[in-house]
Amino acid sequence: MKSLFLLLFLLLSLTNVFSYTPEEIISLFPPSLNGNTEINFCSFSNFTCRYNSSGVKEIYLSQNDSSTNLMNYSDISCVNIDIAVFNRWNVASNFFNFSTTIYSATCKECKITSIDSKVNVNYLLIQLNEPIYEKILLSNLVDCFNAAFHSSNGNPHNWVDIENDLPKSTLQIYNQFVLSAIVRKIPDLSNLLVQLIQYYIGDPFDLNSLKNLSTHTYINQIQMIPTNSSMGPFPYPDDLQRMIPPSVINTITHSYFSSSLVFQKPDSYLDLKNSTFGSEQIYLSNVGPYFNIDGNFPFKSFNPRLKTLYFHNGNISTVPNFDDTNDIFILASLKNNQIKGNLKKNWTKKYLRNIDLSNNNITGTIDDSYCSTLIRVVNNSMSGNLPNCYACNLKIDRFRDGFIGNNFSNIDSLNETCKIIPNMKAIEINVEVYPGTFTNVTKLLIFGQNIGYNILDSSYSETFELIPSLSLVTEIQNSVMVSYFYTKRRMIYKMTYYSHGEIFYVTPDPYQPTPINVTSNGGLITIQGIYFSYNASVISITMNNGNQVCSVVGDPTFYTIQCQLSEYPNPSKNVSTLLRVDELQTLFYIDLDDSIVNYYNSCLDYCNIDNGVCDYSTGVCSCNYGWIGENCSIAYFNCPNNCSNAGNCNSTIGECVCNSGRALKDCSGYQCLDPTCGSDALNKHGECNYLDGTCNCNLNWVGENCTIPNHYVSSVEPSTTLGGLVVLYGWFGDTHDSLSIKIGKLDCDPILPYYNDTIKCTIGAGIGIQNITITQNGITWIGINKYLYINNNIKPSCLNNCTNSNQGVCQSNGQCQCYSGWSGFDCSSSTNNNNNGGGLPSTNSTINNNGSTTFENQKTSYQVLVTNLLEIDFNGNIVSQYPLRNNWIVNNTEIENGVAQFTQLINETNCRVNMTIEELLQSKDINFAGIDLQLDKGSIKVSISIENYNYKNILNTLQLGMKSSVTTSLNKEEDCNDQSTEISSNLGNTDLLNYISISKDNKVLTGRFLNRVVSDGRSTIITTSLISNDNSSIEIGLNLPHCSKQCLIDPDFSVLLSSQFKSCGKNNDRKSYVIPVAVICGFIGLSLIVAGSYLIYRKKFVENSLKKKLRGLEMQKKK
Repeated sequence: MKSLFLLLFLLLSLTNVFSYTPEEIISLFPPSLNGNTEINFCSFSNFTCRYNSSGVKEIYLSQNDSSTNLMNYSDISCVNIDIAVFNRWNVASNFFNFSTTIYSATCKECKITSIDSKVNVNYLLIQLNEPIYEKILLSNLVDCFNAAFHSSNGNPHNWVDIENDLPKSTLQIYNQFVLSAIVRKIPDLSNLLVQLIQYYIGDPFDLNSLKNLSTHTYINQIQMIPTNSSMGPFPYPDDLQRMIPPSVINTITHSYFSSSLVFQKPDSYLDLKNSTFGSEQIYLSNVGPYFNIDGNFPFKSFNPRLKTLYFHNGNISTVPNFDDTNDIFILASLKNNQIKGNLKKNWTKKYLRNIDLSNNNITGTIDDSYCSTLIRVVNNSMSGNLPNCYACNLKIDRFRDGFIGNNFSNIDSLNETCKIIPNMKAIEINVEVYPGTFTNVTKLLIFGQNIGYNILDSSYSETFELIPSLSLVTEIQNSVMVSYFYTKRRMIYKMTYYSHGEIFYVTPDPYQPTPINVTSNGGLITIQGIYFSYNASVISITMNNGNQVCSVVGDPTFYTIQCQLSEYPNPSKNVSTLLRVDELQTLFYIDLDDSIVNYYNSCLDYCNIDNGVCDYSTGVCSCNYGWIGENCSIAYFNCPNNCSNAGNCNSTIGECVCNSGRALKDCSGYQCLDPTCGSDALNKHGECNYLDGTCNCNLNWVGENCTIPNHYVSSVEPSTTLGGLVVLYGWFGDTHDSLSIKIGKLDCDPILPYYNDTIKCTIGAGIGIQNITITQNGITWIGINKYLYINNNIKPSCLNNCTNSNQGVCQSNGQCQCYSGWSGFDCSSSTNNNNNGGGLPSTNSTINNNGSTTFENQKTSYQVLVTNLLEIDFNGNIVSQYPLRNNWIVNNTEIENGVAQFTQLINETNCRVNMTIEELLQSKDINFAGIDLQLDKGSIKVSISIENYNYKNILNTLQLGMKSSVTTSLNKEEDCNDQSTEISSNLGNTDLLNYISISKDNKVLTGRFLNRVVSDGRSTIITTSLISNDNSSIEIGLNLPHCSKQCLIDPDFSVLLSSQFKSCGKNNDRKSYVIPVAVICGFIGLSLIVAGSYLIYRKKFVENSLKKKLRGLEMQKKK
């Protein structure tokens, strides 16, 4: 009943836009509600809904006419829905920013002026009545599974403008994301990896934006569709076939391009042979009448990756030669193209497995040169006889269907002259299984004459049945099929052809031809035995020590050969006979008397071929495992370990039938109480340990049957110091028995409903940083120092109060705004170089291929690096330690953009750590973890992500170690700036911004970092610990939360000049400069250590720039 009144509240809250008035709704109530009357508020004509015991889950709101009133999210926030459908609404720009992600939202015939916040919807469909003129940022959409923007009436003017605002420094991977939209231009997507983008072409459309298709390297599938059929023609987007080659390894890349656009005539033939990267599959379903060069196929060549091409509904006169395609080009479909005349003879593209020429105007017949290609010519005007290779398979319906709609004279007659000659052989080849890793494998070949076709490009032949079965790949249709990674064994395969029912026996294993009996009749010698061949050209028989040849006649088989002697040897007794099949031969002796049958040792039923091996010297079968008897016909398999005396053995198949409660193949194990350990088809909670019959639960589950959620918090949205709403994100499961939440010592009252990834509660007033304690289902989770009250009454302090009022002013965000002529975090650095009179020592910076960075200034050298990744338990003990130093792999160096990328996989885990170092070529503002920061031109931005770490305990967290060090040359001359190292910091407080400073030889480094991290996509607080420091180095630990998917670090540092450095040996009063290196740690102070380790000058004073060193790094890679 509660949910019904919530619906009533919803209806009343929408009276300004909904067609029912409050009086009309109230009139639906009976005069009294005595507890026995139920009113269904989910059955109005313009409002319906669905609900369950936990509340309303689906709502459907519609209007007869579009409304000018604005619908805000607050209008429906009183219910927690999963599905929402709206018709004819005017929707606010933040409407889809639901407090928790819902399953789907559909807005039909809607008016939306902008979308300016993140869309928290898995499946979004918007049908527009007019365009959205404001740019839609891609960052607001990529967390959707599917985001679709279509026109409500097919009007191409109802478009959207998508802008890619995602970080450019690293590849942004959103495997689940699909975008479908009417667009007026194609965006640059060089930094995005997704499965599918559908572009519906809007009006107007920026044709110049087609060049951006060359940036779609990591878009697996691209589709281009006209908004209505009258649009076009368009220029062919050949930039798509000139893509930028991928720079990130082991990722999904572009493979499929589909278009239903009508294309215009190109200026010249499209030559794509020199392209290094493009589509593997091109599907052009409606190219139109203009896309040709004087009636000829418009492509001169294709990119070398092309495998399949569909070119439909065009206007070309002849079948292209496809001369400039590689051997991997295996399918071409040219349906409905008005092709006319006879097919060319002497077709040479034997690796083109399939070509479809249906629905054209082709005449004449097909010659034998096409037998290596499966051709479809449905609905043409062809005649004559089909070649023998095709006629052999006309009894197979799917095969025959490829030739109907013509006048072939033999299409309905059984080809009695069809001759099939199969061969089988195993060869050793060397293959590359991983990049740079090769191994020897055995490749099995089925080859010969008319061996059959693979109609649907499946992993088996569709013209014959092979027993035992093998996974087959067609290399050349009707000629060569292969199976890789074949294991050699004595095996005879049975091939049964569907079209004629003919049966053939073949073997790939090298066994000598073995005669069993030989008879002679007037010089016709009949040899019966095994391991012969159907191919007469590989069989030779010589007699009388090679002096006479017995010529093979008829069609030999695997078991029988006949040959004809022109004259009998003399003498005709005990005549030596050499039988050679391919490269193997057997010498035996026969009596050439028509009344004599020459017997040799044979085995009963050939040991049933597959079940055993005949010893022809004795005529006795040696049965394979699992078979017994004189002819190996009785199945008998021993069961493992005699079923451990806990089950019965089925000797026919060699498998145990275990007693109740026992498990494993030999019944030695014990079944768990719940064999699934709480798992289902979609979710795995754990696995049964059959050694003792208990469940081994995954990290997120506990309990005897792994059914109790093992909860944790990964990020927090805290309240202010006055108290209020708290949002906890993480993993909480669907069972919340006796749920209680404490922030410090205060209870946080839970708010229904609870979700498996989100719990809300209300807290009283408090201050400072606190622990979080969550208890439910008898399990307690504690997060140490994971909650920080937001204090809006205290203005954040700036470093050194911005030095003085003449140099800068402290802003409300705790950052100094420096006046002209001053810079730095505390505005203490002069930007005027005239006071120094020159003489500034230059700094050389080098990014090393081990992931560290080195700066050298005069005789002082600084190094900064990430040292290790630790897993820490609840008591602060180290559980696992993974050294990161010297283990980085250089992914790529984009010298032009000043970017270097590093990665490494953590041993024993699936965790990947990525690091990108970027030199900013222009100043820009960024927002990280909800904090706005300004980065100056020449700054160095370091991004680190830790992904998919597998924790050993739900209470454990990570600590990232970072170290800075400074060294001075031992033979340093007397220096007027000589000064010992001094280190100071304010680590451990609760300020938003923290600072450290390192001073050495009047060179001062200042580091600043945020107490924020992006954990599993959400901002939350972190702390930083001082691990160690001495006279030459400092090491800190960044205490990360329990990130299950990703911890994101996004620091940066810049080079500034301060006012204390002295120009030694120069007699003047002008000021020298000290170099502070400022590190802004957008995640947790990664750059704190970066800053704490480096001394560099502003870019305009540095003689050897970072870009030169990046170029040096690239040279190191090439070596």
